[in-house]
Amino acid sequence: MKKVKGVSHIHSTYSYDGRLTLRELKKFFLKRGFQFLLLTEHIEKLDRKKIDSLIKECTNLSDENFVFVPGIEIDKYKLIILGIRKAIEFRSPEEFIEKIIKQRPLFVLAHPILIKKEIPEKYSNLVEGCEIWNLKYDSPIIPRTSSLNLIKKLNMTKKVFGILGLDFHEREDFHDASINMAIKNFTAKEIVKKIKAGKFMLKKKNLPVEIRTDFKFLKTSDLFRSTILSLIFDVSFKIHEILHKDNIPVPENIKLKLKGLIYGK
Repeated sequence: MKKVKGVSHIHSTYSYDGRLTLRELKKFFLKRGFQFLLLTEHIEKLDRKKIDSLIKECTNLSDENFVFVPGIEIDKYKLIILGIRKAIEFRSPEEFIEKIIKQRPLFVLAHPILIKKEIPEKYSNLVEGCEIWNLKYDSPIIPRTSSLNLIKKLNMTKKVFGILGLDFHEREDFHDASINMAIKNFTAKEIVKKIKAGKFMLKKKNLPVEIRTDFKFLKTSDLFRSTILSLIFDVSFKIHEILHKDNIPVPENIKLKLKGLIYGK
C-alpha cells in the first residue's frame, strides 16, 4: 500500500478565475509534498471540448508520483462533482447533473457558508460528502460551528463524510491542509473510491483533524472560539474585498494584519 497526500477544491486555468496551469499546479504541490489533487473547475464557462481537454490533460500529466482527479464545480447548487471520466456538454446545471450521474462520480457539497437557500432534495440526495472546512471562506484555524451543525443534520438521514478544501485559485491560497490515505492502485478512480468509502484522514499542518458528528472532540470553548474566529474572518474578508474593489490605498501594515486575519498567516 502506498501512502499519499492530496487536497480537494483546486482550480486551474481551465476555470475563469484560476491562475495556474495543470503543469504549474503539479510542480507547485509536488514541491510541498502532495501527490494528488481533486480538481473542481467552474463548469459554467466550459464547453464539451474544454471538458474533454481537461480530462485528457489530467490523464497525460498523471504518473506514478502524482495524480490529477478531474472534477467540476456547479455554482448554482454549490456542488463539487469529482471523478469525471467522459466529457458532457454543459447546457444547464440540471441537465448536466442528470447526465453525469451515469458516470457514478462523487458529489460533495461545497463551502456551506455560501449556501443561501435550500438545495433541491433530488440533488441533496446525491451528496456523499460535505466540505466541512473551506480554507478560503472559513477561518483557517478551526471549522465553522455552522458547518459542523450542517454535517450533523445531514447525517440524520444518510451517512455523509466531512472533507476539507483549499478553494485554491492562486499560490496565496495555499494552506498545509490535506487528505491522506493508503492506496494500492494509485489512480484517479481508486482515489475517488477511497474517499467515497471514507477511508482517508484529514490533516492540518500534519496534525489529524477530527471531524465527527457527535462533537465529542470539541469543547464548549472550542465552539465559542470557532464562532468568534469566523466572525472576525468574515468582517476582515469583507473589508479586504471592498478596499480591493474600490482601489482604496491601504498602508502596508494594515494590509498585512488583514491578510493575517483572513489567511491565518
